[in-house]
Amino acid sequence: MKRDTSQRTAFTLVELLVVIAIIGILISLLLPAVQAAREAARRTQCSNNLKQLALASHNYHDTLKVFPPGFVRDFNMFGSKSKRSNWGWAAFLLNYMELGNLSDDLEVYGDPLFIAADDPDKLAILQKPIAQFWCPSDGAVLDYDDRYRYRSLFTNAGKRPFAAASSYIGVNNYRQLYWNPQGLFHIYDTRLRWGSRHENMAKIFDGTSNTLLFGERVRFIARPGNLIPMDCGSGMLWGARRDNGGDKWGYTSNLGGFRNKINYPTWHCRHGFSSNHPGGANFAMADASIQFISDTVEHRVGGPADSVIEYLAAKADGEPVSLQQ
Repeated sequence: MKRDTSQRTAFTLVELLVVIAIIGILISLLLPAVQAAREAARRTQCSNNLKQLALASHNYHDTLKVFPPGFVRDFNMFGSKSKRSNWGWAAFLLNYMELGNLSDDLEVYGDPLFIAADDPDKLAILQKPIAQFWCPSDGAVLDYDDRYRYRSLFTNAGKRPFAAASSYIGVNNYRQLYWNPQGLFHIYDTRLRWGSRHENMAKIFDGTSNTLLFGERVRFIARPGNLIPMDCGSGMLWGARRDNGGDKWGYTSNLGGFRNKINYPTWHCRHGFSSNHPGGANFAMADASIQFISDTVEHRVGGPADSVIEYLAAKADGEPVSLQQ
């Protein structure tokens, strides 16, 4: 008897739908794991960036016996309230991060930042992001565009060009920003008194492993129950955008304090620290170790330093709290 081969077996519609459903379920199960793995890799790279900044600060300290200034106000040239940008800690670390060519091209130890920004060649450097200062979890590294206009430079000619962003901020105080804070990064009146008021290892009475040096600040963080994220401003890579006098708003460009909690979803986050890492943010300690600090860490807002995160931000408050405990 001749075999009929004209008919072939195939999936029925029901079987096809079942296969598609199974594939969909598998993808839905795998996708969170893939996303978590990617975020873990981004967080590791972010930690490595902070590690390099901390080690550069140590190299700076080994050479000059002090930490770099948080922000420099050039009183001698431009009076007590010069509303122009000037160099901050990141610019002074370039020579210790194999980026000395940028420091030389910008003449960091020569002209103030707002004068450098008037030079088209130097401005092109100021507007180019540097990977070591950007956390991968914050998104693609891009030149500043109109979305970042508020974070502009204030030049000697009164122009307001863009500048590159930074994901990392120096720790200035256990609460709001202050001239002579308890943190490691100060605001200096002049560039002519190197070392006269700078912080050094000898002044960290609470121990370098118990004192914060750098932390993260992301551009946007989510607000529970609100579709519009909070704009925390991130940082400006090269320094502070201006001296605002008494209210310290200008210094939020590259310095931060703990006026509010980590990842605090209101405009106060522009003074503090935040990240896109779930549950907290990365910090570099003064001993160059890296710690991920939860946004639920003890923090009592207001009054004197009396909580874990405030103790960590202060270098000599007599409360050497350790995250290793």
